[in-house]
Amino acid sequence: MSMHLMCCYGDPKLKAKFEKAWKAAGKKWDMGGGCVRFKKLEDVPLEVIGELVAGMPVDVYIRRIEKVFAEIAEARAAKKTAKVKRSKATRKKAAK
Repeated sequence: MSMHLMCCYGDPKLKAKFEKAWKAAGKKWDMGGGCVRFKKLEDVPLEVIGELVAGMPVDVYIRRIEKVFAEIAEARAAKKTAKVKRSKATRKKAAK
């Protein structure tokens, strides 16, 4: 099973704090970018989840996620632009 905690995604400090609290509760740590994985509900320290959620005001969460999504979109656009430039350069060479 998994729980997606997007408030941790893109925030290394918050994720580290969450990891420390999770481990301090004596639970096995298994988390990706924003997804914590576990075998059964008893493996989840609910008080740690509650503190994380309660400590994240909605407006702060929204700004953080919008920033992360904007960064992802910028990276994708830059990658696409670079790919188009490489493709044009390849076509020019082939035309010669």
